[in-house]
Amino acid sequence: MAGLNKILLIGNAGRDAELRYLASGTPQAQFSLAV
Repeated sequence: MAGLNKILLIGNAGRDAELRYLASGTPQAQFSLAV
């Protein structure tokens, strides 16, 4: 699985995630996290 990244985040989500696509078509998610 060369192109797979995995991370575990523990906390409270501040708001819903925003999903965008870069010019190359790669998806990018952004969200806030309170720890």
